[in-house]
Amino acid sequence: MMFISYELVYSLGYLGALLAGFFSSVTIFFPTPGFLIVAAMAASHYFNPFILGLFAGIGAAVGETFPYWIAFGGETALSKKYDIKDKLVRIREYFEKYRAEIIIFFFAFSPLPFDVIGFFCGAIKYPFKKFFAFTLFGKVAKYTLICYAVYYGMEFAVRWYNAVP
Repeated sequence: MMFISYELVYSLGYLGALLAGFFSSVTIFFPTPGFLIVAAMAASHYFNPFILGLFAGIGAAVGETFPYWIAFGGETALSKKYDIKDKLVRIREYFEKYRAEIIIFFFAFSPLPFDVIGFFCGAIKYPFKKFFAFTLFGKVAKYTLICYAVYYGMEFAVRWYNAVP
């Protein structure tokens, strides 16, 4: 269930797309279909699909930082109680060895559950700037692709429907 309505998002314009992306990503393990609101906005042909995807992607990337920070703080509390710091350092080195940036981008771009990656990166203390940068690239690419597909797909469908006798 969305926290904000389509009418509110539409009236806010690009800021509404940013909020839809944010609220759809900030809910941990309970995804909301913010991409449907953004897709509906793109289908209206009132908004530029690139700018719409950019704003929605930025909002989604900011929302995805919450699992990172929760795990980052949780790891600090756990390392004080248990001796896991060395193990997490080894896991982080292994993660970075196998192209962590590609993994983060792929999960951010795909419909796979990204919260798991956020928790994982926070727990191993993966550098936040890298985490956020590749999350941002993935989310912006995902939302921009959705916006362009709906924007031009709806136009094609309407032309095709009007051409059919």
